[in-house]
Amino acid sequence: MPEALRLFLAIEPDPELRRGLSHLIGELKRESWAAHVRWVRSANLHLTLRFLGDVAAEDISGISGGVRTVTGGIEPFRIGVHRIAPFPTPRRPHAIVGETTPCPQLFALASTLEQVAVSAGLAPERRPFSPHFTLGRLIKSRTPHLNESAKSNLGPMTVGRIVLLNSEQTERGRTYTPLEYFPLGKSGSAA
Repeated sequence: MPEALRLFLAIEPDPELRRGLSHLIGELKRESWAAHVRWVRSANLHLTLRFLGDVAAEDISGISGGVRTVTGGIEPFRIGVHRIAPFPTPRRPHAIVGETTPCPQLFALASTLEQVAVSAGLAPERRPFSPHFTLGRLIKSRTPHLNESAKSNLGPMTVGRIVLLNSEQTERGRTYTPLEYFPLGKSGSAA
């Protein structure tokens, strides 16, 4: 095991939402600006709750324990994708994302995970939490003209667990490997 792993906590889309997002990426690839985007592979679709960065292997169990403790007190909830947008802003986009429907439970989960990360000695996140599924990253920073037909509602899905993912750069691009799943709710069952 390497000295440090590049980790983050995330929500993986359920199979139906993953298919919907993949189909949407296929539609967006037909746009005139699509050649300026590095599209996310279906297997890599996720919603980042907290980027942890490079974490020493010996520190992972402490972070996992903290996450396990708090996720048992958070009941499963539902999210969906309500619009496609340039991110972080239309004036200075770096990515094309599927923004999630506003959901207080999602923000509460992210806030709780932020507390776990800071308690584990990680630096506080400076940017506000902005929940989304990244669909593609812009190669050239220019504002794409999004077709209204591509702005469809997807989901909702039930979030019944979160995942600790290891991000590795390979010759095929980024690969995300699940290290541990954390069920939400007292029942301990993942939806």
